[in-house]
Amino acid sequence: MPSESFNLQGDQESSMSLKKQVLQQLVERLETNLKMLITSRDDKREMARDAPSANQSHSDTSKSQLSIIQLGLDSKKIEVEKAISLLKQMPINIYSKITPGAIFAISEIGGNSEEDNYFLVPVGGGEELDINNLNIVSITPQAPIARACLQKNKGDIFVFQGRKLKITNIF
Repeated sequence: MPSESFNLQGDQESSMSLKKQVLQQLVERLETNLKMLITSRDDKREMARDAPSANQSHSDTSKSQLSIIQLGLDSKKIEVEKAISLLKQMPINIYSKITPGAIFAISEIGGNSEEDNYFLVPVGGGEELDINNLNIVSITPQAPIARACLQKNKGDIFVFQGRKLKITNIF
């Protein structure tokens, strides 16, 4: 996205509105994922119930394998529920440094004019959101690019994976 479409500095009302939209879309996406997880888990539970037991077939391990998959889906369900809860409680603030809750843009110095836009969230990273034709990727502090950017200010320059990058906006 060209920098002018993400240039909301000085306009706190626009920044807050964008953040609310990003947060809302991220929560909606996670809630959709949660519904799919629950459906998949329930399907696996039913399949495990109907699979032959060890008494019926010593060589068929599908019952135990399906049960293990179901437990994994249960664990993922709990993680997504926690992420939704944390995101719903996340304050909508304007930031001067890159910390969880900040939306920021970076661009390559001497590269193309495209900016990469990120929303640094404590949980629920990896979702690509489109808000008003603005592509924003949610990332967690564990993401390599987030670790490279943490605590940086607008205008800071840093090297990441051999590329010289600049923080072009934070809010």
